[in-house]
Parts: sequence; C-alpha cells; structure tokens
Amino acid sequence: MKRILICFVSLFLFFACSTSYSQEKSIEELMALPNDTAKVSKLSVHYDGIKRKEPQKARELANAILDLSKKLQYPKGIAMGYADLGFLDAIAGENRRAIGYYTEAINYYKKANDNSGLAVCFSTMANAYSGLGKSDSSTIYRMAAISLLEKMKASPSFSKKDTRMLSLQYYNTAVDYANVLKNDDKALSYYKKSEEMARQCNDTTMIVTALNGVTRRLASKERFADALVQALEALRFAKASGDPFLLSQAYHGYATVLDVSGKFVEAVEPAQLAIRYAEQTGDFSRFMVSATTYSHILQQKGDYKTLKAFLEKVLDNRGKKDNIEFLADMYGFLGDANYKLGNYKQAYDQLYQKLVFNDSILKVENNRIMADMEFRYQTAQKEKALSQNQLELAQKNLQLQKNREYIYYTLAALLVALLVAALFYIRYRNKKRIHQKEIQSLQQQKEIQLLQALMQGEALQILNEATVEVRKTSHNLMPEVLLQHGLDKALRRYCNNISSASLQVHYYFIGEEQRYVGSFELSVYRIVQELLNNIFKHSRATEASVQLSVQETMLSISIEDNGIGFAKQPAQNGGMGLDSLKHRIHALNGNIEVNAETGGGVNAYLEFDTTDLRQKSTRMETMAN
Repeated sequence: MKRILICFVSLFLFFACSTSYSQEKSIEELMALPNDTAKVSKLSVHYDGIKRKEPQKARELANAILDLSKKLQYPKGIAMGYADLGFLDAIAGENRRAIGYYTEAINYYKKANDNSGLAVCFSTMANAYSGLGKSDSSTIYRMAAISLLEKMKASPSFSKKDTRMLSLQYYNTAVDYANVLKNDDKALSYYKKSEEMARQCNDTTMIVTALNGVTRRLASKERFADALVQALEALRFAKASGDPFLLSQAYHGYATVLDVSGKFVEAVEPAQLAIRYAEQTGDFSRFMVSATTYSHILQQKGDYKTLKAFLEKVLDNRGKKDNIEFLADMYGFLGDANYKLGNYKQAYDQLYQKLVFNDSILKVENNRIMADMEFRYQTAQKEKALSQNQLELAQKNLQLQKNREYIYYTLAALLVALLVAALFYIRYRNKKRIHQKEIQSLQQQKEIQLLQALMQGEALQILNEATVEVRKTSHNLMPEVLLQHGLDKALRRYCNNISSASLQVHYYFIGEEQRYVGSFELSVYRIVQELLNNIFKHSRATEASVQLSVQETMLSISIEDNGIGFAKQPAQNGGMGLDSLKHRIHALNGNIEVNAETGGGVNAYLEFDTTDLRQKSTRMETMAN
C-alpha cells in the first residue's frame, strides 16, 4: 500500500513539474520570436490562458507586451498591455490603480480605432468605479459600452467575442438595476438577455454568470423553487467546465437560494465550497461575495464562534483591500458576532469601524444596538468598580464613608470640570490670537504686493483685471440662461465660456432634464462656479470635466481635473474654503466627497436630495462635450 502511495505521489510531482517546465519553456520560446506585432498577439493569447491561474507570471507577460508594443509604436498592443495590467489589479482589489491603467488603454484603443477593445475597457472601467462606490461614473462607462456594442451588432464584423461582451454588459446593467435602482423586474429581464447572448456564443462562463443572476432575482421574489432550478442548471455547467471561478459562482448561487429560503444548515457546505474555489482563482471580488454570503449564513444559523474565527482570519489577510463595502460588511458581521458572544467593547469598536467605511449604515437600528452595547459595557465597568468599593467599605462605617466619598467625588468633578473649561478657554484664546496674527500677516503681504505692483507700473493692469472680474462676477451671480432654461444649459454655457487652450473644460449630462426651485438652482450653479474657479487658479490643470446626473429624486455632480492635487496647490487667498463649501452643500440637503491625491488631480463628487425641489420634468437623455 505504501509503495502504491509513493508511486502515485511521485507521478503527481512528475506531471506537475513537467507542466510547469512546459509552461516556462513555452514562454521562453515566445520571447525568442522576432519582435513584431505577431509576437505581441501570441504573448497576449498566452496571457489570457494564465491570467487567473498565475497572476504573477501574467503580470510579467503584460509588462512584456507593453514594452514591446511601445518599441514597435503599436497602439493596439500598448492598449492591450495597459488593459491587461488593469485587469490584474482589478481582480486583486486594487481598483484605483486599475482605473489608471484602463484610462491609458482607452486612449490607445481610440488611436487604434479598435471598438471591441474600447468596449471592453469601458466595461472594466465601470466595474472598477463600482468597486470604489462611485455609481455615477460606473453608470456612464457602462452605458457607453452597451451603446457602442449595440451599434456594432448590426455589423458583419460583430464577433463571438463581441457577443460575449454584450452579454456581460447586459449582466452588469442587471446588477445595477438589482442593487442600485432596486428594480427586480428590470434586473430579471436584463439577466435573461445576458443568458440569451451567452448561449448564442456558447460561452459557459457567461451562461453560468447569467443563470446565477436569474437565480438571485427569483429568490428575491420568493420564487424559491424556480430559483433552485436555475441554480442547479448553473452548477451543472460549472461542474462540466471544471473552472474554479465558475464553480465558485455556481456554488455561491446555490448557497444563496438555500440562505434566503431559510435552509441555513444545508447552505453551509455550498457556501464553503464557493469560498474555497474563489481562493483558488485569486479573484478578490469573487471571494468577497462568497465570504459575505457565508457570514450571513453563519449569523442566521447562530454559529457566532465559527463566524468570529472566520472573519478575523479574513480581515487579517484581506483587510488592506480598498473595497469599502466589503470591509464594512465584514466589520458589521464581526461586530454582531462579538455582541452575541458578550464581547461588548470589541463589538462597539468593530461596528464603529463599519460606520467609518460606510456612512449608509447609520440607521436607527444600528444606533440603538451600538448605544445598548456601550451602555452594557459601561454598566459592566461600573459594577466591577462598585464591587471593589464594597469590599473595602465592609471594613468601615459604610454610611459615613459613602457620604465622604460623595463629597470628594463631587468636589473632584467640579475641579475637573473647571480645569477642562479653563483649558478649552485658553486653547480658544490662543487659536484666536494666532488667527488674528495670520490675518494681519496676510494683509501686510497684500499691501506689500500692491505697493510693488504700483512701483513696477502694474497698477493699470491690476485695475483692468479687477474690472473684468467684476463684470464676470455680476454676470455669473444670476445668468439669464439659468432663469430661462435651468441648470443643464446654464452649466453647459458656463463651461463653454471658460474653456480655453490652457484649460479645456468638458461638460456631460445624463438623465432627464428637470427644473428645480430657483434658489436651489442658483446655489448649485454658484458652487460649481467656485469649484471650477479654484481649478482655474490653483490646480495647474490642462483639462477638467463636469458631469451633471439627474435621477428621480437625486441630483449629482462630478468635477475632475488632471492638475497637481491639493497637497501641492498654493493656499487660496480668498474665495470659499472647503469647510465653508461643505456647510453650504449640507444646508442644501447634499453631500460632497473630495479625492485630491498629490499629482493625481482633484475629484469632487456632489450629491443632493431633490425630493421636494422639483418644478417640472422634460425627458431628455444626452451627453455633450
């Protein structure tokens, strides 16, 4: 028996080593080929075969494709190299870096006039923005991909690969309808479109993926029997393929049906298999959804010890990824497990960490749970202190000692309160003094600059510039186009007016044109003016973009530039500071997020709730430059 086992192991190692050697030899043979575009294509084919199984070797191949294509000045090859690097970063959860690579790839696919490659990049860019929680940018790129592919569909050159890509875009659109717009009927319709296109091109991956989508929507509509049929069909395709990625998907869909139908014990095994196969692929997003479902199953099953051990391992290994939604979910499950296990301090800290990652979790029920956990923790601490005091007081006159301690604690509390108040007052006074000195210093600097300008004969130029600025300001306070036509045309005209050779300003609009209360439109218009003015004065940017998106009860604006970011920008000598801007936006029932990495430009995202601000609606969907 031992000899048989030894022979089996030896044969396994031999074949494993032979396979590895064969792959290494294949790569060496490819690298030895003449440096031409045919070599680029062959390297790309080999990359596709190993990108999920061996991401490190795939990254080396992608860099080789990029370097060779640059030497050959081959735009399509350069685009493929950047897109391949972006894909590897995306499956590893590094979405921000992936977006940078995809942006470069899009530029070179446009130069190569390659619509198929461009559609792929639009799709992957949408996925990366979705991973960062930027739904507006994700929707823009998703719709761009679908529009391009549907135009290509009528062409004879529309390939099997393009059919698969259209299937993928229908799938992603279905995901948006399901998760963002909460429209199950629309989502189910797009999932079925995706399955239809996948069967046309006989693509097992997309068939399994689309069937999983249909499974989830049927389960959400409590059509559990139908959902189970779809889940088993997906599992049949996945087992036939033997692909770990598809097996992870199919087992996850099967576990999801069992989970939502309340069969938690039966759901444990398929959920564990989904995680195991996801880890084999190295795909972080696949692992993310499988881990979330498994955590929910354990939570509903009441197995909090297993849930706690699993999540601590996950966060230790995966806690540095930048998918905020995933981290928020993991900390939420872990906080709940610790709460049920009586670890109130840990539970409080972990649920607070969840709130840091995801503001939307600030709901009444979570606030109640956190308050209850904090109360329990504080009560436990007080009971412990009280027990220790009682042991000491048992040896003395209890009543007298309690009275004396009450007096001492009262005096101490008063003294501490007075001390804290005094410290806050001193700190406030010092801050005010420093602030006044800074104001005086700035005024003196301005006076010196003005005197120097006068001495150098620049006073007339300054006066002319001031006159122009006054005219622009008086025009921008309330332009006629804003009163007559609303935000879309007013912002479009303003962007066109300030666009120049040194700073090109692009404007995009998506959604249905809508008029709002005049004071709200004017406030939003002025905020956009201020942000663009800051870009013009301080960012050293050559390009900027403004995206206005109107939804049923939501208005959002995205403003980006390719400047130097906040860290290297000079201090602003006037205008509206970021804190003041946030206060104004909050007063309009809105929010703002600003990403200003050094050297990476500024990305400002504004969102307003317009439920009670609409006047009338005219359907219009357009994008303009």
